[in-house]
Amino acid sequence: MMRLNPQRLCEILAIAAERAGRRVRELLSRGAGREEVGVGAAGDRTLRLDMEAEMELLRVLKSELGAFSVASEELGLVRDGYPLIVVDPVDGSYNAARRLPFYAVSVAAAYGEHLEDVVAGVVYAPALDEMYTAIKGEGAYLNDSKLYVRAEEREEPVISVASPRLAGEKPGRLIMQLLNAGFKVRVLGSASLEVCFVASNRLDAYVAPWPVLRAFDIAAALLIAHEAGATVRASKPILGSLEAGVSLLVSAGPRLLEKVEALMRHTR
Repeated sequence: MMRLNPQRLCEILAIAAERAGRRVRELLSRGAGREEVGVGAAGDRTLRLDMEAEMELLRVLKSELGAFSVASEELGLVRDGYPLIVVDPVDGSYNAARRLPFYAVSVAAAYGEHLEDVVAGVVYAPALDEMYTAIKGEGAYLNDSKLYVRAEEREEPVISVASPRLAGEKPGRLIMQLLNAGFKVRVLGSASLEVCFVASNRLDAYVAPWPVLRAFDIAAALLIAHEAGATVRASKPILGSLEAGVSLLVSAGPRLLEKVEALMRHTR
């Protein structure tokens, strides 16, 4: 299969993500985009802002790439060769709908079906105007600044916890374990951006130990985290799958990861 230059591919993903994010901002500025318009291919309720962000993103990709496969929360899986583009048009759409500025456009490109096949990833935070990018083997960036995770031992490390309804009471029990162990705990609601916040040293760790994430939630962000030097434990999703089943722990260093894992064992 013929491959695009990874640098050019990453540039295209960034253009598409920025255009999608701009569309979301336009909708929200008019008080629009928050209405439900159906159910996406992954089974979640689709807001208008999800749908229009995806349409804008795919419009750019089709113009720049021609043929490609896509796995998206809204559209589902459509096969047309490689690259495989893995998309979450608005990760944290309910944050966006409530005008909470913590949501992101996530898009990754892969030549294969597994996380290790991802060659470029972009996570764009429209409300913050921050663009996270990574090319496999070439590092990760926030806008034009290269990212390096600092594995410092902090007295009160800050961790963000996924808290899905499907996990029942388990998130609450884990949060209590973390608080009792001296962590500062946050629940922010956008997995891709939370992982990127570990890569940029704003969070010390992110944990989603219950298999509720999907590949399109984290494909781009995990490449960014790896390239920034974060420590990652993740299950191995098939990139084209729309099924939930991904568990994840990302931390600034292995010692912190082991500490969180030990606390997790007490809440299962």
